[in-house]
This record gives sequence, C-alpha cells and structure tokens, in this order.
Amino acid sequence: MNSDVKRRKGGSRNKGNHSKVNLPLEGVKILDASRVLAGPFCSMLLSDLGAEVIRVEDREKGDETRYYQPLIGRESSYYLSINRNKKVLFLNLKERNGRERLYSLIRKSDVFIHNFLPRVEEELGVGYDTIRSKNGKIIYVTISGYGREGKRASLPGYDILMQGESGLMSVTGMDENNLARIGNSTVDIYTAYLCATTILAYLYSSAKRGERGGTRVDIPLIGSAIYSMPFLFGYLAATGENPKPAGTAHPGIVPYQPFDTKDRKLIIAVANNNQWGRFCAAINRPDLVNDERFRTNEQRVKHRDELIPLLEQIMIQKRASQWIRIFNGRSIPVAPINRLTDVMNEMSLSSFIERRNVRGKEMLFTKFPASIDGKRIQSFRRNPPTHRK
Repeated sequence: MNSDVKRRKGGSRNKGNHSKVNLPLEGVKILDASRVLAGPFCSMLLSDLGAEVIRVEDREKGDETRYYQPLIGRESSYYLSINRNKKVLFLNLKERNGRERLYSLIRKSDVFIHNFLPRVEEELGVGYDTIRSKNGKIIYVTISGYGREGKRASLPGYDILMQGESGLMSVTGMDENNLARIGNSTVDIYTAYLCATTILAYLYSSAKRGERGGTRVDIPLIGSAIYSMPFLFGYLAATGENPKPAGTAHPGIVPYQPFDTKDRKLIIAVANNNQWGRFCAAINRPDLVNDERFRTNEQRVKHRDELIPLLEQIMIQKRASQWIRIFNGRSIPVAPINRLTDVMNEMSLSSFIERRNVRGKEMLFTKFPASIDGKRIQSFRRNPPTHRK
C-alpha cells in the first residue's frame, strides 16, 4: 500500500464500526454469467444489499478481468474490486454437463444476468426461450452494446466506444482539440446502476402484486450513455448548438470551476445569485454583486472571459485552507481536488472506504454508501471468489 495512505489510529483493517442491519434483498437469488464491469458491478450492488449472488465463469480461464493489471498478490485488483460477497461456479457451457448444472441453478434463481452476444448466448444454451423454459418466473437480464435487435445487435460494446459514439466524449476535455475519456469507466457504471434499478423495480412490482410472471430486460450501453446526458441535450435544444468541452468549468454556470490558490487548486461552485452575493462578500468584492456584467448568472456566463481572470487574481492571494475556512463560514460551496490518497487520509471521506486483507494482501474496497434506519450497510461480508487454478 502506498505510504501516502496512513492508517487511522485505532482503525481495523477487517472490521467496520457500524452494526449489522437488516439487508433488504436477503432471500433474493441472482445468477450472474456476465463478464468485465457493467454486469459484475450490478450484481455486486445487489449483493451489497443482501442478495445471494453466484458468479458463473469459464471453467478454464474465469472472467477475463482476473488478468487485468495491476495485481494484488496473484489476483487482479480490478476483479477483486467488483466481486465481493459472491460465490463462483466454473462451468464449460459448451458441454452438456455444464449447461445442466447451470439450469439446476436457474430453477432456484430470481434473476439471471449475462452479456453474451446473441449468437453466443444461443451456442451456450442461455437464450431467453431456453432459460424461460427452465424457470418461467425468472427476471432475465442482458447487457448489450447496442440492444438485442437491429443491424448492430451482434456488435460488442466497450466503454470507450460508448463514450465516443454517444457524444459524451465530445463534451469532455479542455477544448475541442483536446478531448478526453472520462477517467472512470463511466458508461459501464451508469449501465450497472440502470440494470440494478430495473431489476429492483420489477422485484418490487412483483412483490406488490403478489406474483411474478417472469420478464425480459435488456440494458444497452449506448442507451445508458445517452440517458446520462439530459441537460446536455437540453442545451442543444435550447441553443441549436452542440455543447463544447469546458475543461473543468461548466457551460451554463459561472463561477463553477477550479481556481489556483497559493498552494493548490480549489473548486468553487456558485450556483445561484444568493450564493453569488455571499461569495462577493467573502472575497471582499461586494461591488461585483451589482456590476451589470455579473449581476445574474446569465450575465456571468456571457461575460465569463472578463470575470474569471478577475477572480483568478483574487483566489491566488490565499492558501486553499484559508479560502475553505472563509467560504464554509458563509455557506459557499467549495472543495479541494483530492487524490485518492487524500481521500484515504480525510476521516469524513475514508469512512466510505474499507480495508480488507485478501489473499494475504491489503485491498481497498468502496463501501455501499447508504444507511438504513441510521445504520450503515455492512456491504463487505465475503471475499471475492478465487479461481481454482
């Protein structure tokens, strides 16, 4: 573990400091044959809430993410990070015995998730009609690149492709000549949340009706990426222009971006005129409140190129900690740009991270952030499953 990550005095690497709470999905059984990120993250989210999840992986190799770099010991940190609380079954679905073992689990499951391409799902015997014949009440979930119908249904989907094709990458970066991929695999994560939300909606609906007739769900990565950009399409509708990358700023709110201080960058988010008034007082420039160029957000956006250099000259005069104290005292939204080691060393933030000993090595896991009846969910209950080889 990087020496920048300091262990808090009295902390424990394997014990949370919250009581066990009732997990709302206890009793729900999920069979997850998906690979890589979107599907496994979805099933981890559901397992954090108490569902029993069994991973189905290739008998010889396991999930391909087991080999992604870097490693924790002999295990991929990528795989470990999204597969806690799960059991695993290694099967060769091309063999009859492998499929029969899968079907025996299907009969006992509430949800089946996979991300095989249509032709592959039929080859492996996990197409919708086949699975439905084994369990007519199952929620059958597929994660695809472009949906299950149409000319592009047979094409694989990867996060970086979806960021580009959806338009998301066109608004990410410093300018139109310096576009960037979002550092996290955001489209995969969006898709996982939508997948879990849809599963939970159907479980709730079935429980409310007192019956379940089974259903088929498909979540396309490309649709999830587009669904994540409502206000950007609103911008296009309102202006008739494509939104452009604004670096770390916001296209429609000013000031809403990082500024240099004496020692580090600091993010200021002045989202309404009340905050603008308090901000001007905090920086000792009350005259800016009634300056016609900056009086409303509309005017501040219009005169961005005049206002931002003016504010930059002011912000550079103090240290970040000084500005944070001043702005917090006036309820002005402010935050530093942290590295992950900074997150680990800040008590209020590190409470969302859990240290666990996995295969003799320390691993950092992100905790499920919700609480129930005032108690945090104990999201880590079982180490990620190892490959038998």
